[in-house]
Amino acid sequence: MLFTQYTVVDDSITLSSSGANNRLAQGIKIKRDAVIGRIYLYLTLEGAPGGYLQASLYDDGGGPSSLITNGASDPVLCASIVSGWNAFDFNTDIRPQISDSEQMYIVLTSSGGYAADATNYVAWNGDQTTPHYTDGAGYTYDAAWTALSTATDLAFKIYSGVRQYVYSKLRDVEHLSVPLTDRDDNKRFNFDTNPSIEAVLDYEGTVADRVDSWVAGAGLSAPLTATADINLVRGPANYCVALECEMMHRTAGFYTQEGDTRAAALRKMCNELRDDLAKSGAIYLALRASQDGTQTSGSGALSAGQISEEERDERGADNDIIQPAFEVGMWDS
Repeated sequence: MLFTQYTVVDDSITLSSSGANNRLAQGIKIKRDAVIGRIYLYLTLEGAPGGYLQASLYDDGGGPSSLITNGASDPVLCASIVSGWNAFDFNTDIRPQISDSEQMYIVLTSSGGYAADATNYVAWNGDQTTPHYTDGAGYTYDAAWTALSTATDLAFKIYSGVRQYVYSKLRDVEHLSVPLTDRDDNKRFNFDTNPSIEAVLDYEGTVADRVDSWVAGAGLSAPLTATADINLVRGPANYCVALECEMMHRTAGFYTQEGDTRAAALRKMCNELRDDLAKSGAIYLALRASQDGTQTSGSGALSAGQISEEERDERGADNDIIQPAFEVGMWDS
């Protein structure tokens, strides 16, 4: 799940290996308790600097203060950096945790052997023209942290896991799982006997993997990346994640006097997407039209060549010709 981001890029700040700018930072806030699985930074690679880089999470002390628990990402070899978005992953089993609206900082620094000079370096790109990220600003380090001047917001994306695209929507799932939610303190899924927020966010990734398999099995391109396509599958994906939450509850799997459990109902609604894709239903046809431009009806629909009116009329009058019939998907394997 994407928590927050700033993606405007019009300038860059070079990361040095010593002296001024030997660390760079961007202030951030997330509007809920969360665990962090991956951070993307928009970087530029020049030449061939040596060593490794690391993205870390620091708490606040009038600027970056100290590394939070489990806040250091896995090192990334400079030779594998690309000019564009670069992923920094955290240990899956001990991901860092951030509290609701707590001021934090992403810090980019060497994790060993980073060697930069005038022609070999990595730079962090951002916005120095109209920086408008309201929950933090860019900082640089040289014996002490100071805010960048000119004012700068550095480009980043923060995710709960390692997937860029998930199909469910956490707040929708919370509404679907009211019996499993703590509504008194506005922090969801935090009872010891109910799914933790960490578990629910992981369910989103698991369900997205499952949806990808259904989409690929239908001969479509996965993962879905267009917002319109994601919206087409969001409803069933929400039900799938809610089902995962429900199955962790101590009453899951039991029958009541009224009939099946909520889990059974959620399973049925979750599987509507699977069945639609398997049977070339309305969602499948809409996704197909979005991905390859094939219309399912009308003048722009799938055809097999073109013929003139005269040829059509001539063939229509010839009783010895067997007329072919075509339909969407007939040649798909």
